[in-house]
Amino acid sequence: MRISGPTDRRGVTAPAAGRWSAGRARPRVLFLATSYPVYEGAAEGVFVARLAESLIPFVRVLVLAPCPPAAAKRSPRARGRKRVRVVCLRYAPARLRLLAQGPGGIPASLARRPWLWVLVPALLWAMFVGARRALRGACLLHAHWAVCGAVGGLAARLRGRPVVTTLRGEDVNRAARSFVHRLVLRACVALSSRVVVVSEALAQRVRRLVQAADPIVIPNGVGPEFFELDPPSRGDHFEVLFIGSLIPRKRPDLLVEALRTVPGARLTLLGDGPERPHLESMARAEGLSRRVRFMGQVAPERVLEYLSSAEAVVVSSEREGRPNALLEAMAAGRAVVVSDFDGAAEVVEDGVSGLMFPRGDADALAARLRSLQEDPAMVRRLGQAARARMRSLGLRWEDTAARYARLYEELLSEHGGAAGEDGMERGGRNGAA
Repeated sequence: MRISGPTDRRGVTAPAAGRWSAGRARPRVLFLATSYPVYEGAAEGVFVARLAESLIPFVRVLVLAPCPPAAAKRSPRARGRKRVRVVCLRYAPARLRLLAQGPGGIPASLARRPWLWVLVPALLWAMFVGARRALRGACLLHAHWAVCGAVGGLAARLRGRPVVTTLRGEDVNRAARSFVHRLVLRACVALSSRVVVVSEALAQRVRRLVQAADPIVIPNGVGPEFFELDPPSRGDHFEVLFIGSLIPRKRPDLLVEALRTVPGARLTLLGDGPERPHLESMARAEGLSRRVRFMGQVAPERVLEYLSSAEAVVVSSEREGRPNALLEAMAAGRAVVVSDFDGAAEVVEDGVSGLMFPRGDADALAARLRSLQEDPAMVRRLGQAARARMRSLGLRWEDTAARYARLYEELLSEHGGAAGEDGMERGGRNGAA
């Protein structure tokens, strides 16, 4: 059974155009995730949503994810040519569903509110029961993050369904430091038919932690709208942009500290999280309140507005997988200043397609920003090279979806073509799950 479209000149399977031909089987895939933008304007796990929407030409996608209290008051997310259906995991009364979907995900929520640990068993049980029920009508489970691979993998094993698990960075990073997280990672690998990671550095880390692991690298993609953004122009300020959760491992404090020695620069932070009060206090103490703007969490669709005026985008993280904020900034033709986390050099060539600095070094970050502020030609040159780098890597969501579609096809063939007719759709029916 083939579920992929035609092949383009680079050998990457391209999305099929239009409706599926009559009689052609179209499988349903269940996404299990702890972060997903379940209502319009939400930003949590938006890259999972981009993948789900890009897979629409190949498969039907049903998403199973926890819903935050705000979801009940918002319009459900429905993007792309056809709807991606989202089913909420109700693991607690609505007002208490604070464990997932916040800035930094479950680990950050537990750090902020330790009492939420009492809800962890309820969430895991809801994930298991929900996945087992939903897999009656799905051919394959695609889990996102290790905990979903472990819990959902067990449910899929009981249903006889194949499992793809995508590890995205922090789940692997935590496994390197925590015995419990390492057990979760090992269970995930054992219960998954295929394990996917978003960078080669992450693949090497997984192999070191779990000897039996043989992960496949499928990078995240970028939407075409980022490649169409015009070059930036210098205004009253040298505009610096940070995009991400305000959590410790992202190190947004480095930018506020660095700004002290970059006069004339203005920093805009897109995102929210537990570090915001501390960052606001830092800015006031350093007399930077007028040069640091806290925009809070903004809808993913508005990120382009802020990128359009930014000359430099900073990724200051201690640890990452392969952050989409970096990929989108490079595709938008912005000069990027990136900490030397594992895997950064896979995308950024220092001095050619961006500037790199040692992790945790605010002085080095400030020096890189000053060099860009003083040399607008360098800003343009690095931005052009960054966009060219993204084009050469072929990091588009349609390419990412095509690679996953081939992987699904391979697994379904190994499992006899399909896991029951209840997970299939015949051509001519509505593609919405």
